[in-house]
Amino acid sequence: LAFKAHDFKLCHQTAFCRRGRALAARSTDDPAAWKSPYSIDAASVALADNQASFTAAVKSSLYPDIKFGLELRVHDDGVVRVLMDEVNGLRQRYNEAASWALIKEPTVSPTVKWTVGKRDIRAKYGKKDEFEIVVEMHPLKVTLLKSGKEQVVLNGRGLLHMEHFRKKEEEKKEEEVQGAEDGAQKVIKS
Repeated sequence: LAFKAHDFKLCHQTAFCRRGRALAARSTDDPAAWKSPYSIDAASVALADNQASFTAAVKSSLYPDIKFGLELRVHDDGVVRVLMDEVNGLRQRYNEAASWALIKEPTVSPTVKWTVGKRDIRAKYGKKDEFEIVVEMHPLKVTLLKSGKEQVVLNGRGLLHMEHFRKKEEEKKEEEVQGAEDGAQKVIKS
């Protein structure tokens, strides 16, 4: 009795949810042909001076005009931090959670050394080099391994989707195009 369903939006009422579900549906229609739309621009990979972290530009085949940035670093305590956000978007995302949750910003491990290959970027760390990070460039995939076994995989099935900020007019036009692609009928009120 205390739950009021009308106080909450459903998926069909939010453009964000509809776009995400449409992307997931496309990926499950033909899983063998599906490929993540995100890839790292190999020319943009920049290692930090101490080589403990790197940044790179990420391209999206869904939204070629939107630029994303990726930063990956390993902290002294072994925690891997992956940050991805829109570059020069309409607004800046809220990114102050660390100032509320952490006493101080963690320091980057000076022992981690990244190696940049043609297909991936790798780093080994730990007392016995038992931890490894593999960042595949095309399509974007981040894998954390311990003693050669996968522990955490980011974008393993290619379902990563980064929303970029849109203007209201663009959002409405995109919904109409998406509806036409899905075979939905448009209802025109006169």
